[in-house]
Amino acid sequence: MTSVYVIQTGRTVWEEQDRLESAAGAPLTAQGAVTVQDAARELAGLNIRTVYACTTGEAERQTAELVSKTLGGVKIRNNKGLHELDYGLWQGLTVEEIKRRQPRAYRQW
Repeated sequence: MTSVYVIQTGRTVWEEQDRLESAAGAPLTAQGAVTVQDAARELAGLNIRTVYACTTGEAERQTAELVSKTLGGVKIRNNKGLHELDYGLWQGLTVEEIKRRQPRAYRQW
């Protein structure tokens, strides 16, 4: 039987600043990297052979690489279907900036 384990992308610089994180690809914070490694260590010994990730964003790529390395260098397969949400013009903005710049669109969101 196949098992699937999901690890959330580690915390990024933009998330630390309360900015909308999306496909733009801000890097992981040091604490974000530690959190990913801790989560991956919990999966050690489960005979995981592949990490599936959409590695087009910086944080996603870093997360996949950290998980792979922590699990002994398992292969990483890029799967674009696992991509982050794309907030378009809103990515990288804080909620307050969005409210101020586009109040009507924010209310609809």
